[in-house]
Amino acid sequence: MQLSFVMIQGDHGARIDEVLRRAGHATTGRERCDVPGCLTWHQAAELVRSAPGPREVVRVTRDQGWTILSDESGRLSCAPDLWSAIARETGKQVLSFCADDELWAFSVHGPEGLRRMVVVDDEVLERGAPLPIESLFSGKATVEDLMSLVQSMGIDFERVNATASYRLVEVEAAA
Repeated sequence: MQLSFVMIQGDHGARIDEVLRRAGHATTGRERCDVPGCLTWHQAAELVRSAPGPREVVRVTRDQGWTILSDESGRLSCAPDLWSAIARETGKQVLSFCADDELWAFSVHGPEGLRRMVVVDDEVLERGAPLPIESLFSGKATVEDLMSLVQSMGIDFERVNATASYRLVEVEAAA
């Protein structure tokens, strides 16, 4: 997966293990905290290499009033029912994004549930009214278009990756 992450409005650091469990990720108890953003890929690779079995690492950080989670498998971004439930439970927005060579998708959830979802694979699936930022997308949206959507929510991933501190949580790899 080229891009897979979820943003939950507010500080949800205390709920991360529960959120991961609900998303289908079984945590192993191994993690690294306070990892600088520029070192997350290296540190995550070290965790996976030293693991006793198939593992992946979920990256967790907070920035600009959002809790941000990212995984390699895409399991997080492919759970729209979970994100609608969390948005209703917390009364906050939840956004999920994923993209690889052939597929891209995003969803926006609010306290009322799913507000907007777009999935583009061989066909386009849309639910909810288009967001204003979508008028700027260039046809079949690109990763850059999805980053523009994220930036419209106040997140600058280049800055986050350079300055934020991450918690790396080892989870069992998706089957």
